[in-house]
Amino acid sequence: MNELRVLPFLHEYVKTNYFTAIFVVLLTLLVSFKYWLPSLRRKKPVHSLSNRKIIVLFLIALAGIGIRLGWIGFCHYRPAFSWSEITEKKHGWTEYDEINIYASSIAKGEWFHNSEGRAVARRPIGYPVVLGLLYSALGTSTRTLYGSSLVFYVLTMILIWALTRQLFDEQVGLAAAALFSFYPLAIYSFSLPLDEHLFLPLWYFGIYLLFREIKGDKIPFAPLWYGLIFGYATMTRTHTVFMPLVVGFTYFLMKRPFVKIVMAFFVVWIVMQAVTLPWVIRNYREWKIIVPYTTSSWVDFYNANNSIVRGNSNARPLRKGDEGYRKDFQEAQKAGDVAKVQRIAKEETVRWVKNHPKEFMFLSLERVLHFMAWTRERGLWAIDLVQEGMKLDPARLLSARSKKITEEIGFAAYYTLFYSFILALVWLWRRWTSFDQVRRRSLLVAGACFFLYLAEHFIIWPERKYRYPIEPFMMMGVSAFFIYLVRDFKPLPQKKR
Repeated sequence: MNELRVLPFLHEYVKTNYFTAIFVVLLTLLVSFKYWLPSLRRKKPVHSLSNRKIIVLFLIALAGIGIRLGWIGFCHYRPAFSWSEITEKKHGWTEYDEINIYASSIAKGEWFHNSEGRAVARRPIGYPVVLGLLYSALGTSTRTLYGSSLVFYVLTMILIWALTRQLFDEQVGLAAAALFSFYPLAIYSFSLPLDEHLFLPLWYFGIYLLFREIKGDKIPFAPLWYGLIFGYATMTRTHTVFMPLVVGFTYFLMKRPFVKIVMAFFVVWIVMQAVTLPWVIRNYREWKIIVPYTTSSWVDFYNANNSIVRGNSNARPLRKGDEGYRKDFQEAQKAGDVAKVQRIAKEETVRWVKNHPKEFMFLSLERVLHFMAWTRERGLWAIDLVQEGMKLDPARLLSARSKKITEEIGFAAYYTLFYSFILALVWLWRRWTSFDQVRRRSLLVAGACFFLYLAEHFIIWPERKYRYPIEPFMMMGVSAFFIYLVRDFKPLPQKKR
């Protein structure tokens, strides 16, 4: 029965190990702080920004920079800068080396070609374009790569602080900034040329502007700015195609007239499409089909929705005799016929979902359960990618012991974050009526971004790397819950005076 397929994925959420002990000890320590430091009992939420808070934020940023530079020195990873490094077997290959090669090629005047010189559009182009322009201006080197990543980290941390400050208060904002700065996956992934380095500050900056409007600030031509920001964010990681809906939802919460809500939605959507137009034109000239973001979109849908796939893995490609197998698809892939590959993948994806609605529903549930789980399956994505990129130079690989320790730290951190987030949601629900209108609206907008992003993974491949952009939202809620435990929670009955 399809229903029974979901049970193993649900079972993962109730398994316990030493991560559970770490989680319980942490919560106990947080609750106990006020008894060790009685002055905490008198602390009240702080909404004003003082020089002391700015200094604390600066120190958090400085510590975050230091630990990221320390990680670079520790892991010895160096991305490839040319196809020859890979074709001559001088460098292990990952698709994130591909990003860096595209960027370094842009600095030479070459735009998105593979090692054979053929035009490609397999990945979103937002990050390689920005990185390529930086390489053109500052030189093609790891110094430019990691320098830009540090800037993007600081911008993201400041935006997380600013968003959390409006959702809750100043102390919670600083806690969220610290959580992000010291979050293992945010540190491990720093050594890689990831789209998320640029995507996070872009997406969160657009949400920050929405928060400003909720607060009552006037932003001239706001829908136009949202279209530009979210349009380029979607060119960087396609997962934010839903942001016109979020803007419309925000204006609905602000009780704007219906006509203005609809206009805002369409302005944001149209401008987002306009941002992609040069790329669409280029791709149409190459293959005579409309490709707004990547040529891998329908192929990914096809691979994630078929008769043999499960929520956490596709054991093998479709073979002759499997439902949905198409010999012409395999031949088109080998021949590099992009238009035909796209057409067949779209046809087969739509056909399978239409003919198997119940199986698709359970498969989607499996995907999301796997996506949000903390299990060790397939290792920790950031460490796996680092190791893959160094596999041809064993002397630079992390030792088995170092790999094990770093992975366990990463898994334990996410385990704690996830289950703390569940408790934070319960805490928010119980306190909802005590929140003012600005906070409620801000929380609903943040929740809409989180939910719609998560909802996409009902239909796309549940690679846990894709979860990283919404983990800061989890940190915001968890920070509020942790500060509540330290500052306000009363586990023991108060003595009568």
